[in-house]
Amino acid sequence: MMGEDLKKDLFKDYGQKLFFPLVALFISLFAGGLLIAWLGENPYIAFRHLFQGALGSATNFGETLVYTTPLLLTGLSIALSFRCGLFNIGAEGQYIMGMMGAAWVGSIFTGLPAWLHIPLTMGA
Repeated sequence: MMGEDLKKDLFKDYGQKLFFPLVALFISLFAGGLLIAWLGENPYIAFRHLFQGALGSATNFGETLVYTTPLLLTGLSIALSFRCGLFNIGAEGQYIMGMMGAAWVGSIFTGLPAWLHIPLTMGA
């Protein structure tokens, strides 16, 4: 009896946590499809190209991760600051300055071994 109640509670908790992101995903895809159809194109073909381009091969998926990881980490930094009760409106500037600093360190300190060069660049 106790185990059954626990299963119901766990399903309820996970179901509620999963419901709203899935609804948001479907609403955004639907709104995007309406916009694409309004522009006179076929939404099915557009979404097929979108998903095949981003997830079609291991290389494409890797490139998708390369481009999205900095944006996800920037969003995570905003979420963390809001969770701590702080207000941070400078994440975009911090992202750009971090890119510039990493590019500068990466281009100035040449000839270093990879085990030293990569952490040094990431630390910039």
